[in-house]
Amino acid sequence: MGRTLKEHDVRKAELIDAAWGLFKTNGYDSTPVSAIIDKVGVAKGTFYHYFSSKEEILDDAIARETSKVMDNLQPVLDDNSLSPVEKLKAFMSAFSAWKLQNAAMLVDIFRVVYRPENIVVREKMNRKVLEIVVP
Repeated sequence: MGRTLKEHDVRKAELIDAAWGLFKTNGYDSTPVSAIIDKVGVAKGTFYHYFSSKEEILDDAIARETSKVMDNLQPVLDDNSLSPVEKLKAFMSAFSAWKLQNAAMLVDIFRVVYRPENIVVREKMNRKVLEIVVP
């Protein structure tokens, strides 16, 4: 079987997609790096070219999932014309509208995050959201 060369970002995204899918199905702790490698069909060295560890790919997957939410809410957070109370109200309104539009994706994420074996995923996701929203 010959090597398939892909753009850096494309291959990295494939690895993240595979990892996130396996984390959702099997849980973070029950997903070895070898399962991610097998799902994408790459060599072990390819994985480690992009990520230093399973924890790093989890961090990237969480950053991607979090950005799906925050990309839609960032304009409210960046609006300096609003008072703090107005900004909070606008943020909550925009977030509620986003949750309604993306209910299926949220259910999918919550199924992963709130599984007992995914406490690491839940804690990392909570930290990432706070890192973005609190400032």
